[in-house]
Amino acid sequence: MPDLNTAEDVASADYACKECGQIDNPNNWLGGEKIAATGHCFNCNFWAEYVERKDETNIVRAQHRHYVACEEASLGSHPWKGFSGHRFKIRFNDGREIETTNLWSQGVIPDRWRERLPDNAVFLEGMGRHDD
Repeated sequence: MPDLNTAEDVASADYACKECGQIDNPNNWLGGEKIAATGHCFNCNFWAEYVERKDETNIVRAQHRHYVACEEASLGSHPWKGFSGHRFKIRFNDGREIETTNLWSQGVIPDRWRERLPDNAVFLEGMGRHDD
């Protein structure tokens, strides 16, 4: 990336996201050059990466929310678990059921991404109903 010595230099890196049209700038983000190369803004790049991972067996989408069920045993450098280690029981649309105490939320799936990231599971235990 070129030296950005002036406000004009920084602004010249602005681009419109090919997905949502939002103006973004790679200088705003760590790894911004990689994000800009996709043509997405930061937020659309986030969801596009989950579209690429949508069929992984540990990806949970329920009530228009996105989660990743991580390994139970090894936490590596993280001394904590998602949702503080609360227990969840989940049934996937294909009939599989899992229990996890290490579930991480990525948040509500934006409307524009819901067709590409449809719900694939329901919570049997551990998560309340969301109506949004």
